[in-house]
Amino acid sequence: MTHLKERDYFFDNAKALLIFLVVLGHIMQPYTGSSKHLAALYLTIFSFHMPGFLFISGYFAKKAGQAGYLEKVSKKLLIPYVIFFGFFSFYYYFTGKEDSVQFDPFDPVFALWFLLTLFFFHVILVIVKDYKPYFVLPIAIIFSLFAGYSTNIDNYLSFSRTIMFFPIFYIGYLFNSHHIKMLKNKKFIPISIIVLVIFYVIYSIHPINSDWLFGDSPYMTLEGKQSFYSPL
Repeated sequence: MTHLKERDYFFDNAKALLIFLVVLGHIMQPYTGSSKHLAALYLTIFSFHMPGFLFISGYFAKKAGQAGYLEKVSKKLLIPYVIFFGFFSFYYYFTGKEDSVQFDPFDPVFALWFLLTLFFFHVILVIVKDYKPYFVLPIAIIFSLFAGYSTNIDNYLSFSRTIMFFPIFYIGYLFNSHHIKMLKNKKFIPISIIVLVIFYVIYSIHPINSDWLFGDSPYMTLEGKQSFYSPL
């Protein structure tokens, strides 16, 4: 008798929580200007929910490099991307947000950058997967920090986000079931809560421009200037 592999509901629950945080964050956004506490909570949520999605996506990319892998990824990500891009192009036109139908699939709108960035992540992963992680990860982090110095790296082709967030996706790819088992340990719950509280307190005392968390703008745009310390 064939035994079906037991589903790991840890990731289902994690994704459900992250989706809830996305919705909550967007509901809160209009009110962040009038309350520093809501603003701090909003920044805390956006510091973790998108990295969480990318980490999970990386964890489930273990088949990278297998025959037909990129073809499957293309069908899964690029086809929905083009369909939804067309929908939003007409939606923005008919709602008056745009004067004409703008269809430039290389310049992602709304949250569609996620699909395009995720596709590029898989392509990059296929290229680097056979190299040592202690070589790939530091280089990826360096690129993510210093890409912001270039005003040519922005939202077009979701290039900026691809460079900035790839280390998180790659770390997820490096994690195995043993690492996840460690994360499931209940001892991590109070640690996670403490980390979230620390971020909330920091953002309450020293709020930042939320655009820093979106990863789609160069340092010059965010600060009006750039210095060696901009990545910090």
